[in-house]
Amino acid sequence: MNLARSASFLLFLASSAAAAADDEDWCRNGLFPIQSPSPGLAVIAGRGRAYFLGDMDGCPSPEARCRQRTYVVPGDRVVTGQARAGYVCVYYPSRGGGTAGWMDAARLTAREVDQNPPLSAWVGQWSENGNPRIRFVRRAAGLLVDGESYWPSPNPSPRDYPGGPNEGAVSEAVQVRGNSAHASECNITFRLLGDLLIAADPDMSCGGMNVSFSGVYRRERR
Repeated sequence: MNLARSASFLLFLASSAAAAADDEDWCRNGLFPIQSPSPGLAVIAGRGRAYFLGDMDGCPSPEARCRQRTYVVPGDRVVTGQARAGYVCVYYPSRGGGTAGWMDAARLTAREVDQNPPLSAWVGQWSENGNPRIRFVRRAAGLLVDGESYWPSPNPSPRDYPGGPNEGAVSEAVQVRGNSAHASECNITFRLLGDLLIAADPDMSCGGMNVSFSGVYRRERR
């Protein structure tokens, strides 16, 4: 997670996540994992650019004012979240930070997700562009998760953040059911979608101010 992203959405998340959880119109970075209790996968269908749509002032809608500058193209893979009136909240993961926004449902073709992956599919190190970062390891018949998260970044400039980063940590056994795992002490829910891992950390209770484990993670290569 880059510094600009963490400085913007996590401050917003800390003050408004509770209210946003009840607002079905919102679809944006930071809040996406929390507002998507049953995420899935889809690929962009059709022809031409598929633009992300905003979530304010009556959006999403076909009106040009709702169109954002960001877009995806046919064949791109997105994570899907909540749906409403012909639109789906989607997240496009990319190196350096992803993009969330509403998308016309007609531009999406759902992709099957393994609902009962073996425990071995979880094992390894995952991160969202280096921060947060977690690891799953086998523990007896189950799994143990441990990891760390920092705000505004692991190594902020002393000039910008002289006190050093706020830190968070998770280390506990998780309960696995299908493609979902829950860390009860920190109240973090993980969803495994093939080579992507969605983490929802609504309470942000296992770290300092603005520290969150929410995100769309990729498996790190050794």
